[in-house]
Amino acid sequence: MYSFSNHWKKGMQEGSNKLTVTFEDGTKTACTPGTQLKNLLHIHKSPEGLDYIGALVNNDVVSLSYPIEVDSEVRLITLSDSHGDRIYRRSACFILAKTVKELFPTARFAVEHSLGSGVYCSFETGNHGGNGHADVNGNAPGITPEQLFAIERRMIEQVNADLPIKRRKIAFIEAMKQFEDEKQRDKYNLLRFRNPPKIVVFWCEGFSDLAHGPLTASTGVLGLFKLIPYPPGFVIQFPERENPVVVAPFEPQPHLFHIYQEHKEWGRILGVTTVGRLNEIIAGREIGDFIKIAEALHEKKIAKIADHVYGNRN
Repeated sequence: MYSFSNHWKKGMQEGSNKLTVTFEDGTKTACTPGTQLKNLLHIHKSPEGLDYIGALVNNDVVSLSYPIEVDSEVRLITLSDSHGDRIYRRSACFILAKTVKELFPTARFAVEHSLGSGVYCSFETGNHGGNGHADVNGNAPGITPEQLFAIERRMIEQVNADLPIKRRKIAFIEAMKQFEDEKQRDKYNLLRFRNPPKIVVFWCEGFSDLAHGPLTASTGVLGLFKLIPYPPGFVIQFPERENPVVVAPFEPQPHLFHIYQEHKEWGRILGVTTVGRLNEIIAGREIGDFIKIAEALHEKKIAKIADHVYGNRN
């Protein structure tokens, strides 16, 4: 039987608690398990002067708040990187959703689809100052210049405050209750037909959202954006990777936008605007009616195309 001194055992334990992190330039540093990546950085900007907003850790895209659990090879990324571009857009949209929830808690808001260098967002509220026509629920389509200005101003305030964005793992039941209490029905429906033991969310000042990918560790690096009216909603415009120091000029794309709007109208007719609602229909055994209506819409569209072709046959 082998025996070991207490001093040797202590040395082995201390050695096993240290991890080695190797950066792209060859620099190595040691840390304890659970250390957040941002706490290992001595420089927070690239040689080009761009903020580090995420990293590749052993080839996984992560936030700078990612806890190091094993020996790791790290490549820091900025807005000029394709991964960094996606992190930036997700993070800015997260802060946008948080701001709308704060300023207009009863508004129907959605980050919908890309449009050029930006992302189109829909916005409906019952408090529209007399502009537009409210629907049966009292929601008026579109957004006023005053509302858009208030949202942009509040977003800038939150960027200047450099608020932490925290990644959390919470129990499934807790997540369901949280989204129900916050009246985020779309996220509640998205989760209610699943049963994972844990749900990953991002949290900032009382606002939370499901994790769809890494976000920035704080709001302070999200200062490059612009909110542009694009009826009936608006576009949040971002920098392009090729020139990540300025917000790219917005170029309207009416034909593409029309296709997206037609898709949205079909969703309204079908009564399905979210994946969670589609899950409800399937669980309620109503999918047959959904398919019939969808097929009727397709037939109508094909007939319209045929009429157009026939009318322009010469």
